Amino acid sequence: MSQGLALGLVMNDVWPLPRDSKMSVEFAFEHAWRAWPHRHKFDTIQLGLRARVDTVLQMTHASKLKRVPYLYWDKDAHEDVICTREGIDPDEVDVEGVALWIDESIPAAGWRDLAVAFLAELEAS
Repeated sequence: MSQGLALGLVMNDVWPLPRDSKMSVEFAFEHAWRAWPHRHKFDTIQLGLRARVDTVLQMTHASKLKRVPYLYWDKDAHEDVICTREGIDPDEVDVEGVALWIDESIPAAGWRDLAVAFLAELEAS
């Protein structure tokens, strides 16, 4: 899911995930996630009070150390930034290829929709 969210955000030309308010990021994502029609395919994702793992950590779990092949999250003190693997031009990310690698049953447009809903919720908060 972490790479899918990264893909959706990249498709919306959003590379850093601002973390001015961790609570508003979590709230926005939880609302977008619950409305997303593909969420049932990721039954390990737990959000809200029952979550064993921090929501932002679940959102940005695919780090460089995980050796994911396309997109990963790099963290600093103020934001999480989406990065491309070496050799992949950020302006030429093969969104359909990345989506296929993440989950062949969810097209790139599905990940974009999740990101759009998340960004809308974040903007409204």
